[in-house]
Amino acid sequence: MDTITHSFGVSEKHYLSSKVQFGNPNLTQSIFSNIGWFVREHQYLFETLWKKAIPLKQRIGEIEEGHKREFVDTIREPAEVLSLLPKVISSAYEEIMLLFPNSNTLRGFESAGLVESIKNHTQKNSNVRVKLLLKDQQQQHFSSSQIKGSGGTRTTNNNTLIGQNNVEVKFASPDKMDTNTALVIADGKKMVTIEFDEKENDSFFSPPARLNLSDSIRFATHTNSESAIMSYISIFERLWIESEMKQW
Repeated sequence: MDTITHSFGVSEKHYLSSKVQFGNPNLTQSIFSNIGWFVREHQYLFETLWKKAIPLKQRIGEIEEGHKREFVDTIREPAEVLSLLPKVISSAYEEIMLLFPNSNTLRGFESAGLVESIKNHTQKNSNVRVKLLLKDQQQQHFSSSQIKGSGGTRTTNNNTLIGQNNVEVKFASPDKMDTNTALVIADGKKMVTIEFDEKENDSFFSPPARLNLSDSIRFATHTNSESAIMSYISIFERLWIESEMKQW
């Protein structure tokens, strides 16, 4: 595991850890304990790390063959989800795909800094194309000037994604979209799917309200698994093409 920061040993009855003192490599600080609850906590910690770790042979094979290490991380803290999105967005060199289940969710993420992340990245990398997919019913929440100006050369509103440079917007049929999931894909290499509580979804025809992301996010999945990402890309592209066909 790449995230291990210290070492320790634990048996049925004992715990031991050692750490080199900062500034003096010749001195170590050790902790030894036989307190039952303390030992049991570290037994549980070790088992949790063991389940998440990958086998040594697999890791050696990845290094020797030059393969990337695939990961699937589940994140349950909304603050961690929001801090992860700018990192995924900034990793894109060609294309960012965005899908939001309703207008309240979109506005919630815009208020949380999504617009700023997109703007900063596309200003540094003008070749990055942003595709934003929304539901048909969401179209009523945005002005016609915003929608027509999306993907153009003018910024109509600094606080919304619609109308930003390099952002192209399409509206898909609602019966073909998951109403509880948002999606962010960078270059087909990294993906974040965000699941929401059903009770937080707004009515299709109700006026937009302010969304509390901390209360609405159930969990998120962050992965670089090619098979998982390609399955979502195929769904996104199909909805995108269908929305284009309706405009013809």
